[in-house]
Amino acid sequence: MLQLSQNIEEAKKQLNSGNIELSIIILTLCIEWMGAIIDKKPLKAPKQTKKRFDMAINKLLGGNYAALNRDSFFYEHWRNQLIHTGKPSSLFIITTNKELKHLSKNEDKKIIFNPDVFLIDIESAFKKIIAETSKK
Repeated sequence: MLQLSQNIEEAKKQLNSGNIELSIIILTLCIEWMGAIIDKKPLKAPKQTKKRFDMAINKLLGGNYAALNRDSFFYEHWRNQLIHTGKPSSLFIITTNKELKHLSKNEDKKIIFNPDVFLIDIESAFKKIIAETSKK
């Protein structure tokens, strides 16, 4: 949990210094790590990446993230593209323009992705994990 907290803080630092790409890569990895915390399998269980990512999206982020992840869309077109190439899929537009709604589609059917909102959402998801684990 400490490592996850430190990674979120590092992503925040990177975002605040203008290194948007690195911050969203770290935060995207945090989704998978949060999924590993809430599932019942050992941390090193094989072939759990997609299941853990999807679980974290659905249970911790929900809302537009879960709607976007139908048929693992967010996993395939956001996480995989970003982690394996270092760049988001062309289906997404990364912007810090607060007037554009995060995870909505623009007139070209591209998905608006605001890293500032993403950070807030990941922090909220992490708080849910802390609350859940403190109950046990």
